Amino acid sequence: MQPRPQPLPRRNPLWDQKQRVGEIQEIPICGTAFPELTQGPVTLAKLTEYPIVCLAMGTSSHDFYSELFLRCKLPFSPDVEVETIDQVPPVVRSNLGIGFVPHEMLYGSPEFTGIYPITLEEPITPRSIYLFQRKKQPLSIAAKHLRQMLLAPTEESDN
Repeated sequence: MQPRPQPLPRRNPLWDQKQRVGEIQEIPICGTAFPELTQGPVTLAKLTEYPIVCLAMGTSSHDFYSELFLRCKLPFSPDVEVETIDQVPPVVRSNLGIGFVPHEMLYGSPEFTGIYPITLEEPITPRSIYLFQRKKQPLSIAAKHLRQMLLAPTEESDN
């Protein structure tokens, strides 16, 4: 079987600018029903033995994990699909499966939150966050301020 070619980056004619503003590191999480997953590093293959909680099909997160599992020649068939990332932790806390969230979403001790991080033998590749700006559409004052706030740390670190 030949490796699947990487898709070319999509160019959207509506967007004039694309600027990287940061990155997120996602990690798998589980609830109290799966304590064996928190005892030490596990493989992505091991996670396929458990129900998976993921964002709905058609989202970039769903596409990302589908590609990740495919590259590792693993099946990816989420058992629970949610619409927003903030819905993943409550579903995981209810022990309905293993989820993937940005590391920054974990706060408080696992014993208090009911959410336990899972350490993978090979960490998930960080994903970039981009700011897009439409062609020929002026920004409102609020949008200009938000853009300035988002780009300020990036511009300072580039100097």
